[in-house]
Formats: sequence, structure tokens, C-alpha cells
Amino acid sequence: MAGDEKTSILIVEDHAPTLGYFVRAIESNGWKALPADRGEKAVELAKAHQPRIATVDLCLPDMDGYELCRKLLGLPNPPDVLVVSGVFGKEDDRLKAYQTGAAAFLLKPLRPVELAAEIRRFLSPPSPFPAMGRANGESAAKRNSPILIIEDDDEQAKAIAAHLEISGFTPYVERTAVHGIMAAYRLLPHAVILDMGLPDLSGAVLVAILKSHPRTKDIPLLVWTGSQKSDQELECLKLGA
Repeated sequence: MAGDEKTSILIVEDHAPTLGYFVRAIESNGWKALPADRGEKAVELAKAHQPRIATVDLCLPDMDGYELCRKLLGLPNPPDVLVVSGVFGKEDDRLKAYQTGAAAFLLKPLRPVELAAEIRRFLSPPSPFPAMGRANGESAAKRNSPILIIEDDDEQAKAIAAHLEISGFTPYVERTAVHGIMAAYRLLPHAVILDMGLPDLSGAVLVAILKSHPRTKDIPLLVWTGSQKSDQELECLKLGA
């Protein structure tokens, strides 16, 4: 971070009031805010300060937001990019953003406190799911065998995690697709087990994102479903799950 004592966060947002709200939220959490209302300014700031994270609005006056993501991620010391957008919020838009290499796609309206919470989550190391307790006699092999479960049902998540732990794996659990993608990006697990019926993204699109993202495309995926194969599930199989 070019010697900065504080973690630097690049905030790219052309709507002045929203930019101000986000900057205050960043600074109130002890991070250093680098505000930019244009894509070119964002690239200049990223080159000069090497921020840890960049939040990018896709709708900018001087540059395509997807192109900005690619430019930032192509720098010698790139930030992790969290896309924040409301205009481009369809599943195809999210897939396109993740294909640039973005770590997350956060939908507007997004309160400043929610943005800060998502950044804090991203900066915090993923924690194993406490399925059965691994404090006693945990082996190095077990600690190094992470499996990510993306499942919004608590009982199902606990059951899968317990079976994995008995088999010598370390389970990690996320309840939504956006947090599951974020965890896969950071953790690079040995495999991902995902539910087809997540609340925030269809199973087929989630599979497409994970299999086309430059960081997660080689992770094996296992689709978890309690029903007979639907068209969506068959599409997942075609995509590589």
C-alpha cells in the first residue's frame, strides 16, 4: 500500500452525495479513503497509492465500468475489486463483472454502513464452520483441506459440514451467493458444494460465475439439490458442475 499506515480503499462513484457518504463510512472505520468520480482518476489514484480494495460503480461518465475493472486488475499491484451498482444489476451484468476478475458484486441501494460491513468481511480471514469442534487433535492435513459450502438452510449446512469434518476436511459455510463467491475468491477451496435454491442468485448463474472467474474457474463444483433435475440443474452440469 505504498507505505500507508492505514488500509487504503479506492471509492469510484460519480454521484457526489453517494461518494461523500461512502467516504465518511470508510474513514469512520479507520481506513484511508481515496475518492474518485471518474474512471481515469481512479486509475491514477490506484497507480499512486496501491489501495487494498477498490469499490467500482459500473455507470461512470468517462469509462465503461467493466473496462475500469480490467484496468485496475491489470495493474502491477492490483486492488481487489468490489463492484457496487444498481443500474447494472441483472444476472448477466453480474456475470460480466465477475468475468473481469471482480471479487464481489454489491447491489444498490447500499447504505454506507452496509458497504463498510462488506469491506470488513472481505478483509477478515474466512473462518471454518464450527460443525463439531476441531480444537482437539486437529491435524495439519485437515486444516489444509478446505471445502466451501454455499447453503442458506442452517440444518442442511450443519449436516454437510459434519459429514465433511468426519471425513477429514475443514468446512466453510456461506449463506448467500455473493458471500460464497467472495469466500471462494479468498479461500480457493479444494471444492465448492452449492445449493441450487439460494436467495440472491440462480444456481446456473452462480456456477457460470465460478467456472468463468479467472481465480475460481479450476475449483471443482458439486451441486446440492433435493429435487429431480430441472432445466436449471441440467444447465449447471453443462457449465461444469
